[in-house]
Amino acid sequence: MTFIVGLKCSDGLVMCADTLESDGYTKKYRNKLVNRVIGSEWGVCWGGSGNAYVVDKFSDKLTQMIGNDSYGRAALEIHAEACLEFIRTQYSRPCDQIDIVLSLFGRPLQIEKGLAPVLGIPEFHLYKGSSESACFASQKEYCCAGMDVTLAEFVLANTYLRSIKMAEATRLGIFTTAMMKKYADGVGGETTVYTHLRGSDQWSTLSDFELSVIESDVSVESAEINMSKFWANSPNRINFSQMTEAEIEVNRLMQPRPRTKN
Repeated sequence: MTFIVGLKCSDGLVMCADTLESDGYTKKYRNKLVNRVIGSEWGVCWGGSGNAYVVDKFSDKLTQMIGNDSYGRAALEIHAEACLEFIRTQYSRPCDQIDIVLSLFGRPLQIEKGLAPVLGIPEFHLYKGSSESACFASQKEYCCAGMDVTLAEFVLANTYLRSIKMAEATRLGIFTTAMMKKYADGVGGETTVYTHLRGSDQWSTLSDFELSVIESDVSVESAEINMSKFWANSPNRINFSQMTEAEIEVNRLMQPRPRTKN
């Protein structure tokens, strides 16, 4: 199982993924996120869950279709959906279905009559797509891809803020991935992270040291401890010192019986 999470924040984009790949018999580790920067003008990053060979086929097709074209959000959406349609047509088995999380940044050209074209305001977008529908839908906050992302959705629903900045979104993406690596079957290995800061012309990544510092700072273990404290300190917590009727009855039955005289 693969886990991919993308977050759109107020000042950029964050993409995180695990690196474990398993077919049920063997394991290997690989970077599951593909990133491209075209002519220092715009960039795209994506990762997919599902059959690894089918995800690779999608990546190859999308890379070819992107080429060196100038930035155009609509054109990229058309290319990406065409690749999903190709996958749906050529790989129609249920086990070949894939889900894709994709991030995009760029500066559109603004052309005014009689004036030279100028670069517009930097923009960035987050999408999720599936070969089942061959459709990419724009995401306003975050999205995940994987066999079962219920836990990740729970974490993000209770931690993501609309005003979140890229630095904090990076920590949240890493934490969510670490949670999935511990509790979701088939998710593991190192975490891959790519970020884009609004106005820049590149994808950035974290060093092993930076990643380890964040993973230590927002560890799954600390979240587990705080969850236990929350439950133990709940103001409406049941008084466990009081025995229930079932416990009273069991306690009575376990008492030694008085001996009877002949």
